Amino acid sequence: MKNIGNEPYAPNWWELLWKTVVWCIVGAIIGILMFIILSFVSSIFMKASGITTDTTIYANPLLSFVCLFIGFLSSFIGNFLQVAAYNLFYSKKYYNIGKIFGLLLLANAIILVMIGPIYFLFSTELTTLFIVMAFHVLLSIFISMNIVEFSLAPNYGSSSIIGNTIGFGLVMLIYAIFWKSHNGNGIASESVIYLSIILPPLLGFGLIPLGLGLWEKVYKKFYEMGSNPFYLESPKEETTDIEKEEDININIDLD
Repeated sequence: MKNIGNEPYAPNWWELLWKTVVWCIVGAIIGILMFIILSFVSSIFMKASGITTDTTIYANPLLSFVCLFIGFLSSFIGNFLQVAAYNLFYSKKYYNIGKIFGLLLLANAIILVMIGPIYFLFSTELTTLFIVMAFHVLLSIFISMNIVEFSLAPNYGSSSIIGNTIGFGLVMLIYAIFWKSHNGNGIASESVIYLSIILPPLLGFGLIPLGLGLWEKVYKKFYEMGSNPFYLESPKEETTDIEKEEDININIDLD
């Protein structure tokens, strides 16, 4: 009979609570970082959005570069800080931080190249531009978290995708509700603009890993009941299973 695989990792409730606090701290740090960056380019945003007495949106090509830079910087630094915190407190699972750093840098650079043209396509549409930046940050967090889990726990990579997807979907829903409720008439106030930039990293770094943690606890229950449907065998394990099956067949033939 084939082995159902190594026991999956699942945090206890206190560990999940502590991780949630760490995630929120990382999100808050990135939000503060973005606020500091925005303070240096506030005149660009003010001119681009026509805040105060005028609601006209002015074309400003520099705005696309600013948003692209903020999206890349916040997502990459945030992902690295999160992995560094994991390595500090949960070194048994989250190790080899140097390898992960290289993978995160490569992944975020590829996302930057792929999503960069979209920024410039909507450089004159302020509301759409901020939605693009929010999606850029959330997509980067989602992909980076999957890379981390695939690198450190490849046997349960497919299961990790499900957990991260649950968190990603929840974040997208909350952000969509926020944007719809505060920008329903197509006019964004100054506070809404700043919140629309700060909210994605806060939600992304908080809820995407939380979704993974909750899913891991649910999946652990399936494992304890003798089911492990998303376990991916390594080539070595597959070879071992084949050899065992061949030995069983030989013994049966001899009998």
